[in-house]
Amino acid sequence: MRVIDGLCRGPLAPSGALPGERTAASMIYDPVGDQLVMFGGVWWDMHYNRYNDTWRLPLAGAPQWL
Repeated sequence: MRVIDGLCRGPLAPSGALPGERTAASMIYDPVGDQLVMFGGVWWDMHYNRYNDTWRLPLAGAPQWL
């Protein structure tokens, strides 16, 4: 993953638990909190799984999905 806000920050290697595999999720960059925010998505694993969760990835310091 690369995050660009005028400057290339380079690849991120978040620690801790990761969001589950998914497609069709929505993601935004929050400039006030300097973080990525991801919502929802779907995944097909013999059943159609619809995610209704929100994850955030602060970009200051060591990145970790919360």
